[in-house]
This record gives sequence, structure tokens and C-alpha cells, in this order.
Amino acid sequence: MGRSLFKTYQAFATKNVRYATTGCPFSKRQRSQIAPTAEVSEEIFTNAKPYSEVPGPKPIPILGNTWRMVPVIGQYDISEFAKVTKFFLDKYGRIVRLGGLIGRPDLLFVYDADEIERMYRREGPTPFRPAMPCLVKYKSEVRKDFFGELPGVVGVHGEKWRQFRSKVQRPILQPQTVRKYVAPIETVTEDFIRYMENARDELGDLPHEFDNDIHRWSLECIGRVALDTRLGCLSSELTKESEPQRIIDAAKFALRNVAVLELKAPYWRYIPTPLWTKYVNNMNFFVELCSKYINEALERLKTKKVTSENDLSLLERVLASEGDPKIA
Repeated sequence: MGRSLFKTYQAFATKNVRYATTGCPFSKRQRSQIAPTAEVSEEIFTNAKPYSEVPGPKPIPILGNTWRMVPVIGQYDISEFAKVTKFFLDKYGRIVRLGGLIGRPDLLFVYDADEIERMYRREGPTPFRPAMPCLVKYKSEVRKDFFGELPGVVGVHGEKWRQFRSKVQRPILQPQTVRKYVAPIETVTEDFIRYMENARDELGDLPHEFDNDIHRWSLECIGRVALDTRLGCLSSELTKESEPQRIIDAAKFALRNVAVLELKAPYWRYIPTPLWTKYVNNMNFFVELCSKYINEALERLKTKKVTSENDLSLLERVLASEGDPKIA
């Protein structure tokens, strides 16, 4: 999100947004109807403030803002990045700039849903977003043997992003795909409700770290949609070495440590630091896990009697369309 993007859209007012009740049978919420090709008025350009005035933590010479992430002397616990971003919102407002980070460009945090939508609608077919350096290094160097020239949609931008997205967007964005997973996600959610009922203590309170249980539900939903399987993350009796528990632990590690790799001094780019080594092992586990269930879906597809696309799951549609399990 660069200077021109901010200058163009920062001053949009709420009156520019029209709302309409969606006709979707599964939801009654309102969604904005911002025309993708809407013209940006001259008034917007005239009143736009310069990028340099975006509020945020002020960097100091040489160390910039990186010192704020350093233990003991720093201000931010990057392993609790959700709390850091909440602090940014409370202190600086709905648009915040975090600059002066060693080894990476500025980060621009946008907390206004309408502004986020406007930017997404106007970024064009080949958007440029700074890639996640640790993920890029993992895919392009550490596991180039597996990923080859298939970068995915997270680690790249521009034309490569457009090319990859065009391969998977058709089966993913079809309305019938959404309908197909309403009932399965409801089933997962009902299981989660039962899990919560069993997790209450004698006072009826839920565990202190309830966010971990939310992660369990999220992982189970993701597994059902993306991998066409139930992962078992909502089981109340998981051993330390069981696959569902390893999935939960790996997801928790990623949530707590990717921001540390991304925002602190990037020594891992040059030497294999302990945290980088753990990150690689964590990613290897996810690659093996996904490959396992994708290959199972591929085998089912070979013998499955299909009369229409409606007979296929989301994963099976991608496999049938592209034929390459690595794209899935």
C-alpha cells in the first residue's frame, strides 16, 4: 500500500458508499456496493494529505522502529501481534504507518472496512503488495524442490499473482461452491458448541485461553473446506503426538512467530537462526499434511462417478481443472 494509494483513497467519505441488503439466502447482513470502475473525484486529490502525515510510531536514527520489537527495551511484544495492532488503532486511529523497519518497507495498517474495500476494488488485476519474506525464502529456496515455479497467491505480486489466481478463482468463487459448504460448516460449528459445553468448569466459565479453542474451530472449518476432510481438532482427548494436536501446535506457532520473523531484525536471511529453523520445520509439517489429503482427494477423483461439477468438492474441482496437486 504505497503513497499514491493512500493519497488517493484516504479522504473518501462514508457518503460515497451505498448499501444494499444482499440477496444471498444464507445471510441478511448489508454489504457496500462500491462500483469497481468509479471515478476518483478531483476533490479527493485536492484534499488528500501527504503520506508523510500518516500517524504512527516515530522512528529513531539508524534503528528506526525496529528497536520497539526488541525484548526488555522494546515496547511491543510481537508474539502478541493482535494486541499490538489494537494498540495502534487505539492510539493512532484507523490508518497507521509503521516505518523504519530494518530490511523491509513500511507497513500501512488500515482498520476501516470501507477503505479496505475501496483499495481492493481499485488495485487492478496485477496488484503489488510486499511479499512475506520468510514465506518467499521458504518456497523459493528451502523447498524449491517442491514448489518449483508455483509461488501461490501469498508470496508474490504483479503478473505472477494474476496468473496463479486465474487458475484457481473459477472453482473457488462460484456461488454453488459456497452453498455446498453451508451444511458442513454448520456441522463443525455444532460440534464446537458441544465442545464448549464440555469445556466449562464448575462455575460454567470457559477456559482462560479461549482463543486457542477458537483456533481449533477455525482449523476444523479450514480442513473441511480446503482439504475435504475433518481434521479432528475439536476432539477433547488428543495426545501430544496425535495429528490434530500437531496441527493445533503448528498453527499456534505460526500465529505467534511469523510476525517476529517479519518485523524484527532479519538475521535469518543470512544464518539459520533457531526461530527460522523451527519455522522451516513447521512449514514442512504443513506441506506434508496438505499433500497427504490432496493426494487422497486425487485418488478418490480417479474412481469417482461425476455427472456435473456439483458432484465435486472444492478441492476436487481445483484438481479436476488443473490436474496438478501442487496448485491445490
